[in-house]
Amino acid sequence: MIRVALRIVLLVLVIFIDICVSKDSAVVVNQSWQTSQTSQPVKTSHIPLRDDQVYQSTFTKAHKQLLKNKTKQLFNHAWNSYLDHGFPYDEVKPLTCEANMPDYNDFENTVKNDVLGNYSLTVFDNLDTFIIMNEPEIFHKLIYWAKEAYPNFEINSNVQIFETNIRILGGLLSAHLYASDERKNFAIAGYDGFLLKLAYDLGERLILAFNTPTGIPFPRTNLAKGPLATPKSIQMETCTAGAASPVLELTLLSKLTGDPKFEKISKKAFYTIWNSRTELDLLPMTIDFEHGKWLDSFTGIGASVDSFYEYALKSAILFDDDEMLKVWEYGYKAVNTHLRNDWMYNNVDATTGFIATSWIDSLSAFWPGLQVLAGDVENAVHYHLVYLKLWETYRSIPERWNFMDADELLRNNAKKIEKLSSLEKQQLLFKNSIALEWYPLRPEFIESTYHLYRATRDPIYLQIGQDILYKLDKVFRAPCGFAGVVDVLTDKRQNKMESFVLSETLKYLYLLFDEENQVHQNNVSNLIFSTEGHPLWFDKKLLPEITKFDCKNIDKLLSAIKEKIENSEKNGDILKTGEGINPKDILNENAEAQFREAIISNHPEDMFDNVLNSEYMSELLDKIELEDDELLHDDYINSSFVNSALLLSPELYHIDERYRNSLIKPLYLNGNKHDELAILNNSTRFFKEGANSIELSRFFYDLYTSHNNLQQLPQSSRVPTTETFEALFDPKDKIRYADVYKLIPADEFRYKDYLDQMFLDETTPYVLANDCFVGELNGLRAKFEKLSEGKIDSQNNYITGEYIRKVKYSQQPYDEQEEFELTTSGDSILRALKVNGKDINENEIVWISANDTRLQTGELKATSNGLLIISGDPVENMRVWFG
Repeated sequence: MIRVALRIVLLVLVIFIDICVSKDSAVVVNQSWQTSQTSQPVKTSHIPLRDDQVYQSTFTKAHKQLLKNKTKQLFNHAWNSYLDHGFPYDEVKPLTCEANMPDYNDFENTVKNDVLGNYSLTVFDNLDTFIIMNEPEIFHKLIYWAKEAYPNFEINSNVQIFETNIRILGGLLSAHLYASDERKNFAIAGYDGFLLKLAYDLGERLILAFNTPTGIPFPRTNLAKGPLATPKSIQMETCTAGAASPVLELTLLSKLTGDPKFEKISKKAFYTIWNSRTELDLLPMTIDFEHGKWLDSFTGIGASVDSFYEYALKSAILFDDDEMLKVWEYGYKAVNTHLRNDWMYNNVDATTGFIATSWIDSLSAFWPGLQVLAGDVENAVHYHLVYLKLWETYRSIPERWNFMDADELLRNNAKKIEKLSSLEKQQLLFKNSIALEWYPLRPEFIESTYHLYRATRDPIYLQIGQDILYKLDKVFRAPCGFAGVVDVLTDKRQNKMESFVLSETLKYLYLLFDEENQVHQNNVSNLIFSTEGHPLWFDKKLLPEITKFDCKNIDKLLSAIKEKIENSEKNGDILKTGEGINPKDILNENAEAQFREAIISNHPEDMFDNVLNSEYMSELLDKIELEDDELLHDDYINSSFVNSALLLSPELYHIDERYRNSLIKPLYLNGNKHDELAILNNSTRFFKEGANSIELSRFFYDLYTSHNNLQQLPQSSRVPTTETFEALFDPKDKIRYADVYKLIPADEFRYKDYLDQMFLDETTPYVLANDCFVGELNGLRAKFEKLSEGKIDSQNNYITGEYIRKVKYSQQPYDEQEEFELTTSGDSILRALKVNGKDINENEIVWISANDTRLQTGELKATSNGLLIISGDPVENMRVWFG
């Protein structure tokens, strides 16, 4: 009788909660849930720990165990607070210790309502977190609570498709995999797949939103009544990530249930969006789902676009999907070509590639972690630095940070600023640096930090994790959980704790310190974390489980949603829109050309025409291929176990100088040591009074630079003072086909002979291994550095007039006209730094065919010795091959 009564209470509470909004009724319901231990999710136990033991920066095995336990202690505080004051609602308010519920008075308050579906969000989003934290008994009790409490998701709530997909559906799928797959050692005897059945029910409700003329989904739906019952005012547009990202969870749902409709429908939406990309292979942020037209023209790697790229790569890994891999490869190439700057990936105009905004957002901090997954670890290390500097400066990652406007502000208001005191100037720059001021304890920074540590084992990432843990413990901890910052400018706290604080932020922290976690002892090769941090995997060994799931023999409680789907089929052919989808057919009309094989071997003569003129050259250029993903150098890996390789980087503090007018610490942090690990004991004091540099903690620095064994302390290289600019060689529609090839020698011994011969002749340019070749400049986007006398270049060299003259005149002979042009061209030369997203390293040359159209028309010039000249300036590392 008690169970029957509880189920009645639950149905009234969860399904029809929109009529029970008073504070008193919420309290009564909360108490009724706590009357039965079988229906109340289980609390976790307290773990006593001492600060001076936890925060010590040694990172021994015993120390990492303490950090792991401390992370679990913080998780327990948040979880127990939710059970006491938030459950069975979606979230708990950490400052006031009450349930956080939807805004019933304002359905247009999507900022709040999108994630609050009256479906015990914090529970479903954290089912697998208890597996990660090795609490199988709590995991078992939670999923059986879910079975009793949620026979289906027929809830009268307007929810966002994207958030419900990644938090609820992703959580159910991950929990089902753990409950059923014996290889993970958490399988439950007698488990009958009820979580997958519940996921199937939710999936059917979500795919109703894909019933549009384009197949691109509505942004929101009502779980009980479908998308047409959701107010039109909140259904006007959808973002790229929101429309495309359901593809991963829904495809996995199809593969686990044997019902293909989820995969077909979601893949049509994904590829329809990809097919709508610009000529630069870039995806704008917002699209009209009814007509398939873009509503804006700029793009980035952060909010509104981020998980499109993430799920292209992760789908390729999870499902061994070649077409998804191709989308990732071409998308990553386009992003690197047009968005990648010295220290960050910019937001750019998707049609021109020009910078569109002066800010980056906190969600883009996930990108270095994705680069690790793609194998581009060296770039991941580099582009993680900007988020470290933001964390050190603001004790948070502001939602949007202005990196450019400060210099313009100083120039345009020079006279007014001169009259300001240094404190007033600092405040002005500080306010200018924050474009959006909140920080809800997002997980992206710690997520990338975790992946970088797994890839490099550099202890600097443990040090960063320890600092984040300390800040959560001492700064963001609230009476009932953890409270982020609603305003970085004033340090005002946010009375909200997102479910991802537990399911991602604390989960990735825990995994960072838990070297022996079962996730790291992976016995399936394709395990990935979803964009919400849920571990997912799929392989043929799961196929026997699929035969147990009969999607036709489902509970009668699902009949209503089935009827809705059948009606949708008749009215809008929702299921037929997914039939027979072939990615090759809907990419674009040039799909085959775009996705051609990248490797050309054995007969490169067809490409180079008369380039090959000796047996040495023929041997050298026997194989030509696209440059491989940049992997971490062996010397980095070898050194990181003893030292922190990042601490030894000569460019570690370039970003501080480059953005000194934008990285402005708020006044409430200046000189405030309460926040610093330095106060714990003398061994962790910082070099500088009031410093906030995580890497300069004295004990950590001494321990992990081992500078006593070095001839001198690590030094920063000089910050470049040269100018840089980018050039796009039209027509831009050819950029997707303008491949840059890296030249690989076929035989090391013959290559050595070739080098010996080359050094006998100092005036003739020779092709070397790792040089690049481009057939034509058309469709090429290049970044150049202008080298002038008295400047410091990007290689830490002081440019002298002698060096410039040497580049101009060393390769004699020139005819009189060429010599005159070089003499009158000015006192500068150019250097190519990047070509179509590929870095041109020191001593590498980019070779161009003599048949290039621009050379033939005279638009660009080359000397008789092949030196390329652009606007009168010779380019020291771009040459024309005449054969």
